[in-house]
Amino acid sequence: MAQLARLAASDPDFVRLASRLGTLGGVEAFVRDRFVYRDENEEIIRDPRFMLADMGRDDSGRTVGLEGDCDDVATLYGALAAALHYPARLRAIRYNSDTPFFEHVFTEVYDGTQWRILDATLPPGTPMEWLEALVEDI
Repeated sequence: MAQLARLAASDPDFVRLASRLGTLGGVEAFVRDRFVYRDENEEIIRDPRFMLADMGRDDSGRTVGLEGDCDDVATLYGALAAALHYPARLRAIRYNSDTPFFEHVFTEVYDGTQWRILDATLPPGTPMEWLEALVEDI
C-alpha cells in the first residue's frame, strides 16, 4: 500500500491534483465529498490513480465516486498527503481480541505540529483504539 501511495505521489497528474487541493483540509474535503465505501469479497488494493480515473464512471444509471474500502482510501489519502510533501504513514490496526488479523487501515499525516488521522470510512474525530498496530511510512 505504501509503495502504491509513493508511486502515485510522484505521478505528475496526481501532483497537479494535490496542488489544486492545496492543504490537508482540501484533501480531506475532496475525499470525503466523493468517497463511497465498497466492501470487498476478496482483498484488492486499488491504486490511487485508478480510483481517480474510475471516479465519475456511470454504473447502471448512477455515477460512482471514489470507491473502495479502508485500505484503498488510506492509500489515496497517503498519496495526496505525500504529493503535498507532508510526512504520512499507514496504520493497520487490530481492535478485536477474538481475531489475529488486522481489521482496519487508516492514514496518519504530520501537519507540522501533530499526527492527524485521515479516514473517510469514519466520522471526523472518531477516537481510534487498538490492541495491536502495524505502521508503514509513505
